Amino acid sequence: MNRRSRTSPQRPTPERPTDPRSTDPRSTDRGPPFLPRGGVLALIVLAPLIPTEGAGQGTTAVLSLLWMLAALVACGFTWRGRKPIAWDAADGLGLALAAWIGLAMFATGWRANPRLMLHSGWHWLGLLAAAGLARRVIATDRDRRAVVVILCAITTGLAAHGICQYSVIQPRNRTDYAAASEPERQRLLVASGVDPAPDSADRFLFENRLRSLEPFATFALPNSLAGLLSAWLVVAITVGWNRRTSEEGTSETPRGSARFRWRAFWFAACFLIAACLILTKSRSAWIACVVGLGWSIARSTRRGGRRWPMVAVCAAMIVLFVVGGFGLGVLDRQVFTEGVLSMTYRCQYWRGAVGMVVDHPVWGVGPGAFQDAYAAYKKPEASEMVADPHNFAFEVAATFGIPGLALLLACLAAACVVARRAARSQASTLERSHARGNRAGDAAWLWGAAAAFPLADGYGRLIDFPPEPFPGIPIPVLWCVVLPISGLVYAAGRPWIERGNWDPAVAAIGWLVLAVHLLAAGGISFGGVAQSFWLLLALLVGPPHSSRSDRAPARWIAVRPPSASIGLAASLVVFAACVFTEYLPTVRGGGLLRQAESARDRETARALLNAAAAADRWNPEPWRLAATMELDAWVRTHDAARREAWIGALAEMVRRDPVSHAASRLEGDIRLTAYRAMGRSEDLDGALDALERTVRLYPNHNHSHAQLAWVAHLAGRADSARFHAETALQLDARNPHWEQKLARRAVRDPGRSDRWESQVAGPPPGTDAEQLMRQLRS
Repeated sequence: MNRRSRTSPQRPTPERPTDPRSTDPRSTDRGPPFLPRGGVLALIVLAPLIPTEGAGQGTTAVLSLLWMLAALVACGFTWRGRKPIAWDAADGLGLALAAWIGLAMFATGWRANPRLMLHSGWHWLGLLAAAGLARRVIATDRDRRAVVVILCAITTGLAAHGICQYSVIQPRNRTDYAAASEPERQRLLVASGVDPAPDSADRFLFENRLRSLEPFATFALPNSLAGLLSAWLVVAITVGWNRRTSEEGTSETPRGSARFRWRAFWFAACFLIAACLILTKSRSAWIACVVGLGWSIARSTRRGGRRWPMVAVCAAMIVLFVVGGFGLGVLDRQVFTEGVLSMTYRCQYWRGAVGMVVDHPVWGVGPGAFQDAYAAYKKPEASEMVADPHNFAFEVAATFGIPGLALLLACLAAACVVARRAARSQASTLERSHARGNRAGDAAWLWGAAAAFPLADGYGRLIDFPPEPFPGIPIPVLWCVVLPISGLVYAAGRPWIERGNWDPAVAAIGWLVLAVHLLAAGGISFGGVAQSFWLLLALLVGPPHSSRSDRAPARWIAVRPPSASIGLAASLVVFAACVFTEYLPTVRGGGLLRQAESARDRETARALLNAAAAADRWNPEPWRLAATMELDAWVRTHDAARREAWIGALAEMVRRDPVSHAASRLEGDIRLTAYRAMGRSEDLDGALDALERTVRLYPNHNHSHAQLAWVAHLAGRADSARFHAETALQLDARNPHWEQKLARRAVRDPGRSDRWESQVAGPPPGTDAEQLMRQLRS
């Protein structure tokens, strides 16, 4: 028998034909094993089910750790199994962005609040790790269809949650708050982290939001929920329409009533999402939806589809919701007329962000530090002290500097180039078909999504944000509304998973919608919204492929040694850093802090606060509570040790939060209280210094200048008192927001005690800050 030479070409035999899908990592039906798929999807689904807007308060510490652990496990399996690692430009730029974020954390965290920096920085790194893992785990077209259906189902469940809030939960909350006594209201406000003083601007905002009708589901703000709804609404409509046009003429598609039921239930889910989106009154999300649907219609026409049916469906839906919204009182004229005012506010935020970029062009102000830094740039006319500039480009530039923004944009551009090249490669090598195989992968996705619900329940209870209960029954809305609705929508989407065709434009349109929304809204640093941003990008790009040839598979990196060993060592170092700088301090310190707040005796609270400060040495919160507690003890006992304790606690608090105007203002209030209680001039001088630092950090705050003017008056500094009183009145005249006016607030002064009659008397009872400033000015 003749043998072929080793160099002669081998032709495929008829029994084993060559299938281009066997070499194309984007189209193969072989995916990762069960556990990685389910685990990654469980973490993806978990993000919108928990409150991720509080990343600065540590609510995402466990989620960040889980993503670091997932990345470590992935590197470990790759190193052990000698499996190749695909790499492309998008991965390289994503890794460079992650490295820059890590450098920015350490370059800027020590000039601001290091605990906020660590919380937000690790959250960003977790989002990037999620994007990289999603690219590799969601490996096949069938996988992508399954993940899209699951996320559409989860979004529908959250939309149902929002509608329940609007119709049942929020009316009951407003009724209960109105019926509560003032002490009960103050306890509720303190538990919510809101200043309970009747003239507090924070309390006004809290009560104003309580009276608002917009739903927010598991999010903190309706605008965040709207971002999620808008992206997956357009994805769901595109999937339903593509399903309709692609299934005609196929012999495998169920006919008649079965197909009609699928379409009816799927578009009913779209109707539910759209209804909740209307209730959020998010204009940026509405505009983003119009942009996405317009692109979807135009693309369908270019591919030979008929434009008018989809246009008619979208137009009918819009008319129905607008007419119904006005008829039911959900929408009003102000929703549309206040758009100009809303954009004016955003321009104010953007100007502040530009000022930060000009002053901090390289590293930015650092993750988690935007709100404190914004105080120095906030104009008197600006509406509120925002935590982000409501634009993802400005936020990244202000937080991580111009290089950080350049890396993000380069990463997004590289991802788009890779996706376009991969789409051409797929179109040129094979005809896409109905991928029937790998039902085990479907089970992995389904079980991963199901596991996210008990994880969300336990996670919420761990961080003291338990799932919202349904009124009248002891079952959270998560279980009695979100889960069953999500399950029904997933069942409706099963035919598309089984027999559908994957079109990368589905992910592209959803990603575009979310990107447009984030140009005028916050959310790029909120896990519940940003997770979808990165997931849709990963679905669009798919697994890594070659940059040399459209037909060749990805460039493989050698696994052992040294590439995989270096990757494993680096991931191990990153995981350990996350454990010791984020997870352990947050969990241990946060638990001790909550125990200290609820402690009944002072000695127990003191011991718990000391333990919390030792467990989390970067957090100023234990020192803030300790300063307040020790001041009260010193005023009662006149113990010199207690005086040293509150002075030391104030110093530690300010050292850990040097750019926070709120921390400086608290120091001024505490020292003024000490002066009024014991009459020591050094305490009055300390209050004056702290308030002068406050107005340097927040120069356009009318009430801070008013407080400083009053303390300068107490110290006998008439010129300084007149100057700051005049400044306070000028800033007040430029402030159009009546809830922030000096006439609605009073200057804080405990008043002199009977022991120190030589002190200047406090303001006359009933005198507001504006009246007092006019007296000091004259």
